[in-house]
Amino acid sequence: MKVLKPVYYGDFKCIANKCIDSCCIGWKVDIDKKSYKKYKKVNGEFSKKINESIVRNRSSNTDLQYGKMKLNNNRCKMLNEDNLCDLYVILGENYLCNTCKMYPREINKYEDIYERNLSMSCPEVARYIVKIKEKFSFNMEEETLSDLDKSYIFNNKKDENLYNLLWESRILSMEVIQFKEIELWKRIVFLKLIVDKVQNRIDESNYNNYLELLNILRSEITNINVINSLDKIPSLLNMKLRFVQSVLQAKNNQGTDNEKYINLIYEYNELFEKSNNNEDILKLIEKKENEFNDYLKDKENILENLLIYLIYKYFMTALNTKDLNRATNKIIIIYATIKALLLARYNKNNKELKEEDFVEIFYVFSRVVEHNSVFLNELYKNIKEAGYDNINYVTILVR
Repeated sequence: MKVLKPVYYGDFKCIANKCIDSCCIGWKVDIDKKSYKKYKKVNGEFSKKINESIVRNRSSNTDLQYGKMKLNNNRCKMLNEDNLCDLYVILGENYLCNTCKMYPREINKYEDIYERNLSMSCPEVARYIVKIKEKFSFNMEEETLSDLDKSYIFNNKKDENLYNLLWESRILSMEVIQFKEIELWKRIVFLKLIVDKVQNRIDESNYNNYLELLNILRSEITNINVINSLDKIPSLLNMKLRFVQSVLQAKNNQGTDNEKYINLIYEYNELFEKSNNNEDILKLIEKKENEFNDYLKDKENILENLLIYLIYKYFMTALNTKDLNRATNKIIIIYATIKALLLARYNKNNKELKEEDFVEIFYVFSRVVEHNSVFLNELYKNIKEAGYDNINYVTILVR
């Protein structure tokens, strides 16, 4: 089988209780049917703890979510005092359920190519994304898929024309994001420009001469007049700040007990120092943001890596939805919000960001927001209905 994966995929290893934030705390753990039946057959003293720790998931009719682990004070009941899994320690790796064997690994099948990925909600994966110094790249290899892989693969509807268009568009989008000759925010605007043109083709089911279209778009990216024209779009800081606040608070209102995420909201709110009027606050934040953008120039590769990760993760989902705009708006929302949180941490840390700051903000935001597809889809729906899914609004968010 042809398998595409990030260059660092094979280097990843779970570091268990050395991790800064266990994935066995704060999340429900689904148990597949085979593992659940296996747990019920365990004999001896340990069987009592297993039976007290698992329960059938009556609300699901899938084998992957046949049962679930009970939580005790928000911790999986199999997680011991040393933050190690008793199932692993006592019975061995083979007794881990599919969820625990798989995470943070992901696999999807698009046409005849399988795509592997690692979720940024894992701190060690976030660390890989932050630490890449060379151009973010991918490997295509021949592999034999395991039974575990196969249990997570769903056969999508085949549409070779749409697939080819998305594949080539994704390549161009990644080229644009890594085109260092122009400012990063302009590269994101060009990404949106590409997506708008491609979405028109998808809506019309017009896949003729799409390579010619992409080549025209590629040439526009290097056109100095087009590049300079983006400067004419006004920067509306107040609108951007309100949007980021609404994203953070909406997820908080929906409910989360992740203390690190709640702390990120507090840090963001600290940007708004007390002032006699709103105009003074905006001027102060604009000054901080300009300083922050200058500071980030030496760390811009980290934000590039984030964008490439997101493009790889979301772009091909349009093969099923035929809505590339939705995928791209998720990318832009996540990027813009994470950048705002980095600004808040920079402000708190007396104008400095360490590697750990990037890692924490990346994985915490992913864990709380990116993992909630219902929330992101609802957010996109609201943006679209309000008419904010256009290139002008995108420019305001990312500038």
